[in-house]
Amino acid sequence: MTGTPPEQLAAREPSRGFPVGRLPNEHTFHTLESMFLVGLPVRDDLVLELARLVDDPKLADRLEDCYRRDVNVLALELEERETILRALDDPPAGLEELRAVLLQDVVSLKREGLV
Repeated sequence: MTGTPPEQLAAREPSRGFPVGRLPNEHTFHTLESMFLVGLPVRDDLVLELARLVDDPKLADRLEDCYRRDVNVLALELEERETILRALDDPPAGLEELRAVLLQDVVSLKREGLV
């Protein structure tokens, strides 16, 4: 067999969602089909659902663009967090935890006077 062994390839090229040198297995928390929002992995299909739910076309485009570009982690401005929180007033299945974290985050920031 010729060529570079898979272990060496994995060490050279980072895979989406995995540390360099580690390959996915059944114990891996983050999969290739998710993006981190406010520290939570959100499945790609739910990122697209979120883009459909928000009432801000710019944010919807940003979510869709990050999905297309296989972005691993998306940082959100406070205004974007509030927009998503409003869109998740009655969250679809799979986005309940995101809503809970966003609510806690926004309340905490306002209570601490950081916004």
